[in-house]
Amino acid sequence: MSKGHAGPLLALDSFVGRAAELADLCRLLGHRRLVTVTGPPGVGKSRLAQEVAASVATGYAGGVVLVSFSGAADSSFVPSVVAEACEVGEQPGRTVMLSLAEHLRHSAALVVLDNCEHVTTEVAVLAGLVLRAGSEVTILATSRQALGVPGEAVWSLAPLAVPPANADPTATAATSAVALFWERARALVPALVPTDSDVLRVGEICRRVDGLPLGIELAAAQVVVLSLAEILERLESHLSALGVARRDAPAHHRDLRAAVDWSYQLCPVRQRAMLRRLSVFASGATTAAAARVFGPDGRGDAGELLDSLVACGLLSVTPGGDEARYRMLRIVRQYATEKLAEAGEKEAVRARHARCMVALAEEAEPELTGADQADWLARLGAEHADVRAALEWSLGAGDAELALRLAGAMTSWWRVQGSLREGRRYLLAGLALPGPVPVAVLAKAQWGAALLAVATGDIAAGTEMAGRAMDAYRALGDGRGVARCLLLLGNCKVDSAPVAAAVLLQECAAMARLAEDGWCVAHAVRLWALASANQGDLHRGAALAEEAVGLARAGQDAHGARIGLSLVGRLRLAQGCLGDAEDALGESQAIARELGEPYGLAVALAGLGELALLRGDVGPARDFLDQALAGAQENGTPEIAIEVRCLLGRWALWVGDVELAAEAFAAAASAATAYEHLAVPPLCGRAQVVVLRGDTALAAEMFEDALQRARARGNHTETAAALSGLAELAAGAGDYQRGIALHYEALELRHRKGEVLGVVESLEAIATQAADAGRRRAPFAARLFGAAHCHRAAYGYARSSAQHERADHVQARLQGSLGSAQLAAEMEAGAKWSLAEAVGYTRRRRDVRNRPTTGWASLTKGERQIARLAAMGLTNRQIADQLRLDPSTPKSHLRNVFTKLGIRSRVELVTRCPPDELRSA
Repeated sequence: MSKGHAGPLLALDSFVGRAAELADLCRLLGHRRLVTVTGPPGVGKSRLAQEVAASVATGYAGGVVLVSFSGAADSSFVPSVVAEACEVGEQPGRTVMLSLAEHLRHSAALVVLDNCEHVTTEVAVLAGLVLRAGSEVTILATSRQALGVPGEAVWSLAPLAVPPANADPTATAATSAVALFWERARALVPALVPTDSDVLRVGEICRRVDGLPLGIELAAAQVVVLSLAEILERLESHLSALGVARRDAPAHHRDLRAAVDWSYQLCPVRQRAMLRRLSVFASGATTAAAARVFGPDGRGDAGELLDSLVACGLLSVTPGGDEARYRMLRIVRQYATEKLAEAGEKEAVRARHARCMVALAEEAEPELTGADQADWLARLGAEHADVRAALEWSLGAGDAELALRLAGAMTSWWRVQGSLREGRRYLLAGLALPGPVPVAVLAKAQWGAALLAVATGDIAAGTEMAGRAMDAYRALGDGRGVARCLLLLGNCKVDSAPVAAAVLLQECAAMARLAEDGWCVAHAVRLWALASANQGDLHRGAALAEEAVGLARAGQDAHGARIGLSLVGRLRLAQGCLGDAEDALGESQAIARELGEPYGLAVALAGLGELALLRGDVGPARDFLDQALAGAQENGTPEIAIEVRCLLGRWALWVGDVELAAEAFAAAASAATAYEHLAVPPLCGRAQVVVLRGDTALAAEMFEDALQRARARGNHTETAAALSGLAELAAGAGDYQRGIALHYEALELRHRKGEVLGVVESLEAIATQAADAGRRRAPFAARLFGAAHCHRAAYGYARSSAQHERADHVQARLQGSLGSAQLAAEMEAGAKWSLAEAVGYTRRRRDVRNRPTTGWASLTKGERQIARLAAMGLTNRQIADQLRLDPSTPKSHLRNVFTKLGIRSRVELVTRCPPDELRSA
């Protein structure tokens, strides 16, 4: 039993990291007569009280009396321990308590009552007597729970500040927890000079012990015999890994486990049960969730049990939304987990926890596409660690139905939050488990696995899994499920076969309307918009995308509206409507931030970065793109990360940083290795870098590879980019005829699709090469250049410094050929044309000898006529009859058409035939 002291004990070590708490507590003692310092085990209540006593000792005429109850067996010893410390002897006919109260009534001392948690009843009686006696004595108590005396001021001591996991060495070293560690470690090893990696490792040690000074000091004491890595490893393995730091310390302060065990053993039986069962929660629990996991016998008083555990320092509580959340420190949870296993309750409680997460996810699922979407996304986000824990347990236990119910209900959350690979992994793991599962549960999980596969770029797996889900939904007669599977199958074909995709998506929208599935209708229309754009019809694509946004808004689906707005922004950007694009992308960005959607935010920021670059705002463009890349890397979705790296490569080329461009395009190409549909933009970017480095032969090979890949996918934008690259190489080699022919082909593709900037750049390129080709083509070049220059300015497209140099070169060449007056007149004439008129002018003035060797523009009039009819579905015989040709003629003409277009079948011909050609047939 510890004796009291008439004055404060002399501290043998420094006091670190509590300056603010010390000052605050000293101020509080100045106007309150009873202050109780509470807090979790090992937080440093005793040491703070001791330091406070030393700081204020001169302000108390009666001195300072320190009393520790760490050795008191029970409450009956309280009066004797305090009396001994105050030097109060026994008096005949009076109890020790009354004698002590009388003595203190005449005192002006500060009495520090330390470690009161196991003797609170008797300490509370004593404190009450003293306060009611009206004396000048002040009491400072330390306890893991309040004394409950009227007039008591309860002051809660929190753990020391620890660095966040992503902090750098400087910020890590500045935290109070890390400072305490190094102070104690250097006291044992004075020559210790930490490296940056040492500092970061200590930061992790401090996080592992929750910033508790006891844990930090115990860990620091091990530096004599263990490396920091070994200390951290031991902390990860067992709660009692840190041994005795000071042998003169009370038993319950000699290791972390003993400290927690001391508090646990003071709890009544039901409080202990609640604590150990709460250990299955990874991120804390609401009262309702705690009651459910506690079991049927705890639902009536769960709130009282939780609050009592908060009062004794074993739980903390934070307000949050509709319900407070109760959490444990890491060391308390580790201890409670051990106790749960010892009690033989682990499997039963984990099963209840998993069913609790299933109930929450299934309640949230329909809300994730409605008006309360943001609230439910946040709520599931708060429970994500517990959902993960429930899934891990369900999979480990082999409970396929429970795992698939939970994973299936979480699919939409994973999709919106961008946790695509994690969700897919859990769904596939559940689908691989043996055992019977209801068909409806199985179908939903298969659909979820297909959705996340497509979102991660695994089109083959997505197609296969969507087909399996559709078979299951058809067997169930579930039209809504079939429609959603058609949505995914259409999505899988949007890039590779947009015509087929449009057919599937129109069927999907029709079925979804019958099933009253507004979410599915909106997304089907959005993907139909993308398919239309990929077919070369940007105008229809943009109109459908705006319709999809309206449908999503009507259904109060903010996430759906965000996706639609991103597509509207991209299509308007391609159409040259920069203001409309900025509005759509800005709203998409705002919604993504509101929903806490990292993927959607990265998409919007990438679009805004491209927009800023087109306007020549290189500073804001880089800021947008850096933010987008950070979000894409955090999110782990390949498509947006590859796109942003390509945009960064374009930005670097714009500012003339070839090395940065090479690095960005190389990173994009590396990431696109596993995704064929994303390979062309990085390949074209790398080819541009190779051109600047002087290796034109390699660049030609790369552009040819890109051209073949783009044509195989029927992607007009990528095909035009590859053609333009080859055209520039041809011109650079002096082959102006081939260069202009390739630019003509790119121009036709861009004009048919409605890509304004592409058309402007093609017109400029043709004008440039025509100007370089000689004086004969100078008037033609001047008019085209005037048209392109006018429209570039009208649409707000800026030029890079390299493009400015090129434009100056063209004007100088044309002035030399035409003279200033004629050049101005020709450019003015071109400036009066619309883009369509400028394109028409190039077609009319094009020399037949300059017809390209490939692409739609390479076809003769007869070949084009036969190709149109074949694309409309006519057989060779029907074509011959309609055109009054020899029956063998259509076949031979189509063979030439297929060769020039680089296709093998009539099905591919449908995708390559321009929509305006079909309309004119």
